Amino acid sequence: MSINHEDRKDLCLLFFRDKHCQVLLLIETEQGDSSDVPDALIFGGTDPAAVYASWRQKNPSSALPVLFHLSAGLDHDDFAALLARLMALKPDGLVLTDASTAADSQRLDALLRVEEARAGLADGSTPFIALLGGNPSGFFQASAIAASSARLIGLGLDEGAVVTAIQAETPHHAQPVLETCRSLVQLAAASANLPAIIQPFSSENADAEADLVKRGFGALIGNSGKAVEMIRAALPPKSGL
Repeated sequence: MSINHEDRKDLCLLFFRDKHCQVLLLIETEQGDSSDVPDALIFGGTDPAAVYASWRQKNPSSALPVLFHLSAGLDHDDFAALLARLMALKPDGLVLTDASTAADSQRLDALLRVEEARAGLADGSTPFIALLGGNPSGFFQASAIAASSARLIGLGLDEGAVVTAIQAETPHHAQPVLETCRSLVQLAAASANLPAIIQPFSSENADAEADLVKRGFGALIGNSGKAVEMIRAALPPKSGL
């Protein structure tokens, strides 16, 4: 089934909990800290739940939207078990990484339906982003992935994962491939009426981030307080939505 997200309130914008999110901070270690300026937080690493627990202990009153990484590369049992653990933490959304086909997002969609029913949540209440890059074959299925689930609210690119996957000696040597990946993600997102999201290889260069915004990426992911500051500086003022 192909889904076109025509009912989105704004096709260029990313929302979690009705909050317009342009700047997302990725926290991957229990020592990770967050600035007070991101619009939402993504918890990743080998144990996202533990990273979140450590962060929450230090930030008990934070009201920022919370998302968790979940890798499509996990086998079915591990995937389902981790999803159940993450859903117990009542996230505002998920970030599906390493997707290679539409079946990966459809598996998440089906399991979310079960988890939402168990938790007494409305069907479809847990949105997710698909972040391509960990599995290079995902770029060849980008359009199918973008149209694979009504819960999918954004299609993204993890540039660091691409650099690692192609074994480029430096990010500079990976630029031709990264440029192709950016275009594929943007075109696939546009075809499904979704915002395009990007996690730059280096997110601490305001000029580079401004260029990504100008070319149409609706949200950027940084992995440090400085990166969040640079991304925020690169963005035009919010329109008040």
